[in-house]
Amino acid sequence: MQSLGGKIDKARGIYPHTLVRERILQAITRQNYRPGDALPSEPDLAVHFGVSRMTVNRAISDLVKDGYLMREKGRGTYIRLRRNDSLRGCYVLLKEDPVTALCDEYYAELYWRLYNQLGRLGLKIYAGKLRAGIAREFTPQTAVIAIGPPSSMQAELDAIANGGSPVVVLGSTWDSPNIAFVDSDNVRGGELAARHLASLNHQNVGFLGACPEDTNTQDRSAGFLAAVEQCELRCPPEWRWMTRVAYVIDPEIERAVMSQLMREEPPTAIFCAGAKLAMRLLALCLSNEIRVPRQVSILAYDDPGFLSLAYPTLSTIKQPLPEMASAAVRALLDLAAKNGSPVHTPKLPPELVERTSIAQLPRFSPTPFAQRLQESTT
Repeated sequence: MQSLGGKIDKARGIYPHTLVRERILQAITRQNYRPGDALPSEPDLAVHFGVSRMTVNRAISDLVKDGYLMREKGRGTYIRLRRNDSLRGCYVLLKEDPVTALCDEYYAELYWRLYNQLGRLGLKIYAGKLRAGIAREFTPQTAVIAIGPPSSMQAELDAIANGGSPVVVLGSTWDSPNIAFVDSDNVRGGELAARHLASLNHQNVGFLGACPEDTNTQDRSAGFLAAVEQCELRCPPEWRWMTRVAYVIDPEIERAVMSQLMREEPPTAIFCAGAKLAMRLLALCLSNEIRVPRQVSILAYDDPGFLSLAYPTLSTIKQPLPEMASAAVRALLDLAAKNGSPVHTPKLPPELVERTSIAQLPRFSPTPFAQRLQESTT
């Protein structure tokens, strides 16, 4: 709390709570604390300033009344945007209608984290579907955070940004001069997947993706295939499958996957660029009596809770969703303060979560097909 100065020297004729209020206000106006930051607790501030807790409480109450601070019962006190600041609210735009989108763990976690953090700033939060023509509904006083938009919505979001509204895209990336982008490093995530499989002696690997127009899918595929080549693994075109949506595998793709897994030399592991895809593939394998990970290993992407409840539990590449949401709020505030000039945010690194869905192969092992033949005769 060095930015708040030392103990209060009580000046004659000036109430202590006024001095405490002034110290805190100076720290806010000098940007030692920024919108969304939490203040130390009232007991800690009382000790720091050498005053009573009642004095600190009165100072904070005055700053809340004046619009500098915001209290959340049971959670603390936060710096908020001033009432006279330009932003009045923030739309969180989703690919689908909010009721449908928020049933998805990825969108739900990001949305509710944004909701809490933006609420601490005193902004009104609205949820809506990103659709054609929505740019006409925005004014410069309304900010936008779009979660996971496809690149086909680039023109619509550009139009919102060009109209003067601060726009942050969270979970997708492309080139737009007036938009701030916050994302995890999906290329790095794909690389992690391939290198992990290589470290466990898998040489024949497959890739299963969804929503081919999404930049996340494109980046995960590019990173995976680049690392496959660097690690000298095999992933021929017939082991690369792309389905239309993230929550179901198209029937023709199911048939193609099963056909390859039944061949004499199939892929021994498949990287699924989504959590629901991995669960669908696991169910498909089990229904066709293909054992995971003994006959084929599965590696997922993202880490909703159901991956750790599956049998076997699914290894995955986990995105740092809490850090992504916080970075999006910071990018929004920076964008608003700089009057339309976006600030570059480095992509946040994903991490590998190891569970039980990937087998370690011996360096020189019989093919899974030969292994199945041997098992069927014993």
